[in-house]
Amino acid sequence: MKHFVMLPLLLVISCQEKDAGKQKLTNNLEAVWAEYEPASVLMDADIDPFVAVEAMSIDEVKVLLGHMYQADQQYRDSLYNGNPDRKDYYWKKIYGNDQANKKLLNKILDKYGWPCIAKFGEAGSEAAWYVAWHQRDSERSMATYLKYMEEADRRHDMKHEQYLLVKNQLANLRSVGNANN
Repeated sequence: MKHFVMLPLLLVISCQEKDAGKQKLTNNLEAVWAEYEPASVLMDADIDPFVAVEAMSIDEVKVLLGHMYQADQQYRDSLYNGNPDRKDYYWKKIYGNDQANKKLLNKILDKYGWPCIAKFGEAGSEAAWYVAWHQRDSERSMATYLKYMEEADRRHDMKHEQYLLVKNQLANLRSVGNANN
């Protein structure tokens, strides 16, 4: 509701300024859109990112991780094995599911730490890794996930290869970021 009020207000205020105001209007609209874009993306997800993970038992989170894995892989499989004319649809679903899964994984991390093999089984730990890996373009996400993975890796409670992939990806993102500065 607040964005329906906010957008017209920005238009009225920004339109009162002349040429300099045109750039300001563009910047204001981009800022408003950026704030609300994730909600619109989540509408394309097949999984509910607003589940109260904090109230779930470990067994319930195991089931949730299974659903997260299914949502993560479904359209990726379709992208390669499905109708090529639906490619844009598949990418839209993939992106929506990735964002929803990211929100869910962050809630799981807040409550349990990294979903390790001992508590969540190999399938649960693997599902969490896939969700994390599909955020690999984000230095911030990789740094967050690596922080949680380090402890699980030290305890040999996750696949070491998966930990190394995330660690190396973060190092690559940081080196590219430093090269661009």
